[in-house]
Amino acid sequence: MVTQDVGLLLEGCAAVRVPDPERTRQLRRRHLAVLLAGLAVTEPPLPGPPPAAGEFDWRWRRSE
Repeated sequence: MVTQDVGLLLEGCAAVRVPDPERTRQLRRRHLAVLLAGLAVTEPPLPGPPPAAGEFDWRWRRSE
């Protein structure tokens, strides 16, 4: 688990959206709780290489 993995988890939470803002908040918090509960598991190892630093920030970079 690396720092960039946490960013990936938060990206997933932010993607949860329904028309009702309060329900969106509830679902995002639930999704985050499920993800955090899963972090307690240490075996088996996570598949694939971890995200690289900066791999997810392309979305917020300005195109020049």
